[in-house]
Amino acid sequence: VLQLGFNSIGADGAKALAAALTSGNFSRLEHLDLACNVLGPDGVAALAPLLDPIHTDDLDESDEADDGASSSDKSDEKRVAGLYSLDLAVNNAGGDCERGGIRALMKALERNTSLRMLNLRGNDLTPEHAGDVAEMLCENVTLTQLNVGYNKIYNEGAWELAEALSENPSLLGLDIQRNEISDDGAEWIRGLLAANSIIEEVDMRSNQLSPEVVESFGKSFGERVNARWQQEPPKVEKNDENMATQRTMVGEGGGRVAAKKAERAARKAARRAARGR
Repeated sequence: VLQLGFNSIGADGAKALAAALTSGNFSRLEHLDLACNVLGPDGVAALAPLLDPIHTDDLDESDEADDGASSSDKSDEKRVAGLYSLDLAVNNAGGDCERGGIRALMKALERNTSLRMLNLRGNDLTPEHAGDVAEMLCENVTLTQLNVGYNKIYNEGAWELAEALSENPSLLGLDIQRNEISDDGAEWIRGLLAANSIIEEVDMRSNQLSPEVVESFGKSFGERVNARWQQEPPKVEKNDENMATQRTMVGEGGGRVAAKKAERAARKAARRAARGR
């Protein structure tokens, strides 16, 4: 475990840390906590190499001996070498709508098979960032816990995640607290829970769901949805059309959602074809 939270580590510090870890033997490092620093998009991007797969040839004999000993004490399958959890909460990863950091991290996660828990809470993530996370979820089949709470993904971002997770076989917990998701976005989560029985809990607290939707979630899904403590929807000025657009799900039959659905379907078909499925 390496705990470096609350240390004002910026992009340069992240680059130095990544260089030090990747140049040495860090296969035994399972938990890296960098929460509440100032990494920014560049710092987050610098950490992407830490998620590259570690091949068995990279492990020394002592690592293999230790891993073999520990595996005998566990009933589950032997864990792949590499990070098990990564906490990047409150690091301004999506600052100024910059997508480079999240994109780099998600691209690395597409190939990663060791990470089980990723915390991106409070990083100014937008619907576009949610789309980058969703693309990763179409490929990664080992991540089990994802926290994107306290961001700005809105209804459109809820759709991005729900659509990608509908076929994901590994994620057990999704935290989307305080993302200004309304009843429209909640319908995508309802569809996700109906389609994917693997998911055990979606945390939707402090969003903008109506009492009726909260009650219906409880009746339909029980403890699989935590929707307590909802907020009042913000009052949007009539002339602030751009703000309203960001917070309102476009209709099923057209607009950005339909276009993105077509793009996602095409990419899924291309991936299946490349794999011969």
